[in-house]
Amino acid sequence: KFYATVATRGAIDLDGLSEQISLNSSLSRGDIYSVLLSVFDVIPRELLDGKLVKLGKLGSFSLNLDSDGVESAEKVTGDTVKAVHLVFRPTQELRDELKRFSVRTS
Repeated sequence: KFYATVATRGAIDLDGLSEQISLNSSLSRGDIYSVLLSVFDVIPRELLDGKLVKLGKLGSFSLNLDSDGVESAEKVTGDTVKAVHLVFRPTQELRDELKRFSVRTS
């Protein structure tokens, strides 16, 4: 059987993102690159501090746990945690933008 997949057309890294963002801003590519690096430094720290990280129109990041069930709250410990997952929840606005995705046949 064959299934449809998304065909990627390359990738964009922080340099590329910085360049693209600078085209819509009075900030330089270097300024934007520095801000993006800082965001990537801060997000994990805030998540590990138990915070939900909201990124405006983009969405939010949070942590979620898989754990074994136990009989009482007192028995919940770090040993009952099986895995930690990073969860991204896009905003409705981003979901609406992605609805513009079109299927092209070759």
